[in-house]
Amino acid sequence: MICAVSPITAESVCKDAGCSHSCITAVDIPTCTCPEGMVLGEDSKTCTVPVTILMGMHREISAVTEGEGEVRSLVPIGTTAFDFHYNNKEIIAFADNNIMRYSFAGELTMPKQPSAIATPTSRVSSLAVDWIHQDVYWISRQRSAIEASSLSGNSVRGGGVAV
Repeated sequence: MICAVSPITAESVCKDAGCSHSCITAVDIPTCTCPEGMVLGEDSKTCTVPVTILMGMHREISAVTEGEGEVRSLVPIGTTAFDFHYNNKEIIAFADNNIMRYSFAGELTMPKQPSAIATPTSRVSSLAVDWIHQDVYWISRQRSAIEASSLSGNSVRGGGVAV
């Protein structure tokens, strides 16, 4: 009886490895790999985006990524309030007398050039993003009032509720 045996190829080894993204082989041993910005999970097959924690400290926004001990500054010193818009992957922050939008998808590098949403009439002590209605609310220190703007910056509303 004669049996035909298919040769083992790198493609067939990787096909059976179960990698979530990509695979490389060395001596017919598959190794799963991940694209930049992702890490290999404990199962050595699944790529995930590491958790990044944003922190407001010492008048700046910093971040630390899961598994790393280094805390990195993201937004310049002078930031007194911020929130994170998860769906848009943006940091909304009060810095340099403006409420600014910083694009942030988890990379621990300085976010891209920000864009201004609104210029409050006084210092901001805290702010919050309304994800549902696409608004940002802030507390005006001198006016002791809650003010608001659409995230597009088209509609600024002030003097609402006294704090």
